[in-house]
Amino acid sequence: MKWTALGIAMAISVSASAGSDDALQLLRAIRPEVKWRRPVVRGDFTRRGTVDSAVLGVSETMIVVTTVIGPVQADSETVSASWRLGENGIETHCSKRAALAAEPISIPPELDDGRRRSDGLRGLRLQLPPCATLHLYWNPEARLFNWWQEKP
Repeated sequence: MKWTALGIAMAISVSASAGSDDALQLLRAIRPEVKWRRPVVRGDFTRRGTVDSAVLGVSETMIVVTTVIGPVQADSETVSASWRLGENGIETHCSKRAALAAEPISIPPELDDGRRRSDGLRGLRLQLPPCATLHLYWNPEARLFNWWQEKP
């Protein structure tokens, strides 16, 4: 099925949820090859003062975390981080129990660039048992998520 902006807008406007179903519908329309998983994780991950919606997705070849920035609309901006299965120690079996959650930002001292971060700023934790845990945090200059990997 091919979606148009009007079709996406109509699908979003029909939803009665507070944004979670809207984010899933939008991402399914934009990237139908990815199986998007619940729950939708909500919080201000991009330091813009609005609630963003982050969603974990898995395809045959990769794991992806996409964040819908601000309120979900047909023309919402999205930012994705993805990892190929079979690389960086992330094997296919790791995607089976993958889980996404919000977390306070913590950066290992050797990776910390020394920037002051707002108190209470949240990042995302992608757990890939038993392979690794990935920690994502917003880089406002690059307008993307930086990440670091914690191995078991």
